[in-house]
Amino acid sequence: MSRPVPDGFREVRCPLLELEGAHRVFIAGRTGAPRLVMMQPGYPDTQETFAPLGRRLAAEADCLVALTCMPEYDTLADGRPLLRKSGYTLDETALCLAQAIAVLRAESSTPGAELILVLHDFGVPTGLIYTNRALQGPDGPARVVCLDVLVKPQVEAESALSLIPGNTVRERVIHLIYRSLFATSYLLSCLSATLAAVYFSLGAIFCFGLLGRWLSPTGPLDSEPGKGGTVESPKALARMAYPYYQVFKEMIWPGAVRNEMQLPPLSRCPVLYLWGEEKNTMFHTAEAVALLNSTKGCLAAPVSGAAHFLHRQQPDAVWARVCPFVLGGGRPLI
Repeated sequence: MSRPVPDGFREVRCPLLELEGAHRVFIAGRTGAPRLVMMQPGYPDTQETFAPLGRRLAAEADCLVALTCMPEYDTLADGRPLLRKSGYTLDETALCLAQAIAVLRAESSTPGAELILVLHDFGVPTGLIYTNRALQGPDGPARVVCLDVLVKPQVEAESALSLIPGNTVRERVIHLIYRSLFATSYLLSCLSATLAAVYFSLGAIFCFGLLGRWLSPTGPLDSEPGKGGTVESPKALARMAYPYYQVFKEMIWPGAVRNEMQLPPLSRCPVLYLWGEEKNTMFHTAEAVALLNSTKGCLAAPVSGAAHFLHRQQPDAVWARVCPFVLGGGRPLI
């Protein structure tokens, strides 16, 4: 049984590559609104994680808002198997996002409406791969909001280790450990969903529980009820981990992640980056943060009292920064 449509939204069917009508996009707001906002979370979230922020953007900022998610995350959360057994590469995920944006544009009655992306976690690399491609034409995003994950200013295609984030050796080791757990969980899920669930659960107890103080990339806030990810089933979490496998795969066979995952040209597409302070590691580099803070119209800033899922933990603080940026008012007041 499918998850219900979030309050205030309506469902529009969308393709996933060649799979017609396989995806659900939830839309709210006036069709004649001057701005279109596409919201995409990452692992391990479905569309509804952005519903509260999306409702405010539709009602208070006069935007036509669409909620999407990583391909098949919603159906995986409902307990269904992957339609595409191999999962999706980051290139394919960016193509699926482009399909969802085409559906959003088709729902709008405003020619030339601005497009703004709001992205979180793995939605950030996917969204920025899409953004860099779209900016080669006339319909690229006007602005992008990145929550708690920020890619590097430029690709480092020659370096496989550049795919592991972190400002210190300690942070890189932490990212390598949990990403390895997620990637191997996905591979096991291709053989046995039950085996993958057991393996994932034991690994999570070890990395995020017993040794969480040292090995967890996130913080205690992210494990509080209603403050973390929207999916808890170990079977679903293992299947949803396909992006982590794809990143490791690209260390050997470069693709969109190695060749296209970088910040967009900031003079054409300003970026707002917000991150939670209450975490063991950060998902950005000091270089990228400094670049945003030295570029007109861009901003990188921490959110106190928040960890990885900052939009769920400090919704008013995130709103205060996101709303003026979406409206095109330049740097948010902090």
